[in-house]
Amino acid sequence: MQLDQSLLKLQMQWLNCNPNTVVEPQEPVSFYYTYANVKHASAYRKLVYKNLYTNIDVEYVFHPDKGIE
Repeated sequence: MQLDQSLLKLQMQWLNCNPNTVVEPQEPVSFYYTYANVKHASAYRKLVYKNLYTNIDVEYVFHPDKGIE
């Protein structure tokens, strides 16, 4: 079964997290996304939230077949 990825959205709220967390995009891909007010937004295979909590990073890995892990 193939999903219509144009309808997917991920929204998370991290409670009591580090307000100075840095998001590091990794492994750029050749395509881009367009949103309501943003055209040609870069796309990546992985996003890493560094030090979201003390000494804890969170990684989102985007697989073309399996989705987000």
